[in-house]
Amino acid sequence: MKKVNWKIKNYEKEDEENIIPIFNSIFNVDRSMNHWLWKFESNPYLKPTASLAIIGDKNIIGQYTSIPLALNSKGERRKICQSVDTFVNPDFRMQGVIKEITEHYFQQCEGNGFEMVFGFPNKELYPMQIRRLNWKHIFTLERFLKRLSIYSPIKRKLKLRILASILNITYKIILQAILYVRILSLSKKFEGKITFNVENKTPKEYNQLWQIAKDKEVLSVWKDAEYFKWRYDSNPDNKFKYFYITKDRNEIEVLFVVNLCDNKAKICDIIMKNRNIYIAHFLLYHLEKWLMDNNFEYLEFAGKNNNLYSMIFNDFKNIKNKKLIFCIRTFKNSTLKELPFSPNNWNITMGDIDNI
Repeated sequence: MKKVNWKIKNYEKEDEENIIPIFNSIFNVDRSMNHWLWKFESNPYLKPTASLAIIGDKNIIGQYTSIPLALNSKGERRKICQSVDTFVNPDFRMQGVIKEITEHYFQQCEGNGFEMVFGFPNKELYPMQIRRLNWKHIFTLERFLKRLSIYSPIKRKLKLRILASILNITYKIILQAILYVRILSLSKKFEGKITFNVENKTPKEYNQLWQIAKDKEVLSVWKDAEYFKWRYDSNPDNKFKYFYITKDRNEIEVLFVVNLCDNKAKICDIIMKNRNIYIAHFLLYHLEKWLMDNNFEYLEFAGKNNNLYSMIFNDFKNIKNKKLIFCIRTFKNSTLKELPFSPNNWNITMGDIDNI
């Protein structure tokens, strides 16, 4: 640990050229300039802001920054941000860098009219946020997992490819039959024409769904078409598809945004016109069938919305999860009062996490 004099400066254009290599070195990742530009420069809510700890003029040793977003508060739009990409060079830790650049950055947030910041801190940052920076632990996200193929685990255990293939084929035939019966049974509960749809981009009818869905939530991230087009359609690193159900006049009833990577599928967002579990299950069973037809091995979701997601994913394995901790801090100018501090008021999903 080096004892040196450092100072704080606000982000300026082209600082990213120094930020990215340091970030990659500390976290052992390979973040590209395209990713940074998408995440910060192309953000539809505000241009990049950050508080940087520096030595001299350009030697960056720490960063606190966020993604500007909008909050849906009972159908009303508010300004918030999501804490991301916090770091301090290991050689300069235990010198109060994080605390000072955090407080400095939060002054910027208040100046920009933000009412709240949220995040999912890692195990190193969490204690400081709670004890010294006035963050509040709201809840831990629930995680649900369902295997659509058993080939890989059986092959690893038995070391026999042919037997693993036979058992997997049997498993998939049984699961496909169960899904077929469930879909057929549910289809009898709906009146009019009901259709399963798949698209690569935000559906043009999506904003009509959002205008209805936003009023059903107490608190959530504001997820209109502009947000989806930035968050998912323009993402340079990940592939997403939109799976949704329409009825009659092509009105969307429920929509899933799904991240597809190799043989893994993750539901990132769930938008529902009404909290109709039947229609959510109808979409989920169609999605499972589509994934099996395309050789995906498992489907995963993480989120929290009272017991809604437990009901939707009632035949998934509920995995113990200690990592996805949702925390918040409100700012002095916030008019939200006690609303954000009640866990039952929030709808948070896997898509709200920074690593998707």
